[in-house]
Amino acid sequence: MLASQGIEKEQNSAVSVDELLVDFEKTLIDTLKAPEKNVIGNLTGMVDGYLSRKDSAAICPRICKIIERRLNEVQVNRKLAHLYLMDSIVKNFKTSQYPKLFGANLVQNFANVFRKGDEKMRKKLFELRKTWPEHFSQSVLHSLDLAVREIDPAWPILAPQPPEQQQQQQNGSNVVGVARKRCHSPDSPDSTTTQQQQQHGLGESSSRKRMSVANPQAAASGGD
Repeated sequence: MLASQGIEKEQNSAVSVDELLVDFEKTLIDTLKAPEKNVIGNLTGMVDGYLSRKDSAAICPRICKIIERRLNEVQVNRKLAHLYLMDSIVKNFKTSQYPKLFGANLVQNFANVFRKGDEKMRKKLFELRKTWPEHFSQSVLHSLDLAVREIDPAWPILAPQPPEQQQQQQNGSNVVGVARKRCHSPDSPDSTTTQQQQQHGLGESSSRKRMSVANPQAAASGGD
């Protein structure tokens, strides 16, 4: 028994990454047509098996791309099932690459599904979103809430703005404020140039007046 298990494990480890991915995508296409727990559990189990391989670091990003591509390709009534699969993988393998990999495009992927879904699907998406604070960063979830609110103003901002984003906005406001002050400062280059132009204009005007007073006849003859 133990010998047969060892042989099977060696055979699985001998399978190339490309062969594994082809098998996974075929199973995904053939079976994931609805959010069924047994199907999602089977696909999650396949992912678990890949994590035990020495080359799992190369497999994870490609599994992520396959699922995200299928999410965008399938019809609307199948999209929720793919999000549930993504959710299952992230929650079952918290210390793997998957939370970060799926988090990279989560805002766009979730918003696209929400935009195309009906009211019933949107309610399920909201329930799914509420389970994610422990699995995705506050920054990702805040951006997700903002993106969905643009589609549906009733969507609440569940994740507050991260402190680092608040600091960046504050720093940006300070820079804009300083720039405006410099533009209006008497010592600023633009202000100095304006003052010089004004003084130059006044000087020319005064010179013309002096010339007119000194040569009244010339001015009169010029008028003729």
